[in-house]
Amino acid sequence: MTVLGLPGGHNAAECGGAKVKKVLKACVSAAILTLACTAPSNAADVVIHGVITDTGGKPVRGAMVRAATSSKSVIRYSQKDGSYQISIAPGTYDVSVDAFGYLGKRASTNASAATTDVNFSLTPKIDVNRLIGADVEKLIPDDVQGRLIKGTCIDCHDLAYVMHKRGYTADEWASFLPEMTRGRRTQPVYTPQKLAALSAALEKYFGPNSQYFGPDAEPPARDQIHHPDVADAVLKATIHEYTPPAGLDSFVHSVTLTDGLYGRPSGFTVDPHVESMVWFTQAGLKWGAAGSSKVASFNPVTEEFKEYETNVHQDHTGVIDAQGRYWIAAANPGLGNAKLVMVDTKTGQIRSFVFAGKLQGAHTPVLDQAGNVWFSTNGSQPAVAEVWFFDTKKEQFKDYKIPMPAQYPAGSYADWRQQGGDKLEGTLGASTSYSTYQISVDSKGMVWASSLTMGMIAKIDPSTGEVSKFIPPDVPGIRGILVDQHDNVWFSDYFHHHLGKLDPKTGTFKMYQPPTLGATPYGIIEERRTGYIWYADQTGANITRFDPKTEQFIEYPITRPGYPRFLDVDRKGQVWFGEYFSGKIAVLDPGQNTESASR
Repeated sequence: MTVLGLPGGHNAAECGGAKVKKVLKACVSAAILTLACTAPSNAADVVIHGVITDTGGKPVRGAMVRAATSSKSVIRYSQKDGSYQISIAPGTYDVSVDAFGYLGKRASTNASAATTDVNFSLTPKIDVNRLIGADVEKLIPDDVQGRLIKGTCIDCHDLAYVMHKRGYTADEWASFLPEMTRGRRTQPVYTPQKLAALSAALEKYFGPNSQYFGPDAEPPARDQIHHPDVADAVLKATIHEYTPPAGLDSFVHSVTLTDGLYGRPSGFTVDPHVESMVWFTQAGLKWGAAGSSKVASFNPVTEEFKEYETNVHQDHTGVIDAQGRYWIAAANPGLGNAKLVMVDTKTGQIRSFVFAGKLQGAHTPVLDQAGNVWFSTNGSQPAVAEVWFFDTKKEQFKDYKIPMPAQYPAGSYADWRQQGGDKLEGTLGASTSYSTYQISVDSKGMVWASSLTMGMIAKIDPSTGEVSKFIPPDVPGIRGILVDQHDNVWFSDYFHHHLGKLDPKTGTFKMYQPPTLGATPYGIIEERRTGYIWYADQTGANITRFDPKTEQFIEYPITRPGYPRFLDVDRKGQVWFGEYFSGKIAVLDPGQNTESASR
């Protein structure tokens, strides 16, 4: 719900003055009474509402307000007059507010009455520990050491995560890095040469004497941080978050819906009667040869989770075919042959299919028009510049090879990560080698693949095996790739922070700069009903919508540390995604939403 208007003849200017709290309290109360008479609602719902101002009494617009319990939460945004409203089920909630340029605040409240007042007064201040990763990155120079940090650290998380250890010396970094995952993820293995170079670079930009991030350093001025204002459309949005049984250990990676669009080619028709279920992978739930891994489903109506043991050690990304089979790529390298795992979403039956002769490291799968599975090879050991195919009827695999140059191109992501000829970082977690990252299939059945390590797009003709290459200018590496319903190829310029489009007919590229200058587009999907392009912005902490007709972006801020990866859109136009480091699944409703947080 949003405030409908200001009662009693009050205007926005009056609400922005010294009387803001008293006036807006009356405004919000009156609006709630109006909505209660005109809009349907769940009788069990209650409303937390309030006003967010700065210490001078000025309204704070676009603040993210989150009401949370241990299992779920709901997020809304403050309006132009500083007011907010959150419709929730009765209970005790931790209410927090986050706004750029202010210190955050939180309060615990027992929401049992019809309405509950929770107001916040925020202190204006730049706190470097509260900057998003995209903001931190733009403060690091694009020199050799800066690129080494960005190319290594942003591969998995963002530079806000590096801030947790700011003030470390090179020796302290060298001790921390080889054990930083603490067994919760595959630990990157560094050569001594690479470890020394990375530790020295981290000390330079995050150590005791760094310009902005040393313990005693003055924070950057507000105008040095290019943090965009929240768009007006965002103020209508609602985000619901749900915590799986595994909680923080789940590492929710990729979300796929039974009625969604992820990985399904144009022309794929979803049965309108199919129940909307959310399926997701929990990459890194338990790592290592002695561990296990699970995928899970979530029913948005009953809010029930169900887990399925797959025993592949890392389930990366999945896709659901027309028969309701959930195909998952087994991504953890160094643990035997490559695998696809299939979970029948109707019966729960699980089968594994082994690609003999290919070492494990399968990545993101997609479907073609015939319902066969194509999947990429990022993380395979040794890395192979190939695309893999699985015929779901014959249950047979096939590989398609992509010729690659003998040396890493200058300025590529792989080139960034090299130091003094250090081309191999170890047997696990290595990325500086050729492989394919994600795949999409066009209306003619051509297969398009991205390369993270060199910023290349390859087109494969399955009937002949012929490969065509497209090299976008000044793009170090590409993660997500998507062929839309018009056969345009959209891709993620992950390290230089653009959304890109390739016109296959002309071979020309067009690059689009998001409002967040340090944005890192990851998974990309098209909402075919509207033509909107949605992507997960990992380091910008956004779910972002791009309108190809107007060429306008809308960035929806999400909870940190979210690190969203691959996402999906349901038939209602809601965007589902995973919050990788916080272990949650979430759904963004871009429009007006008056339903309960318990739905």
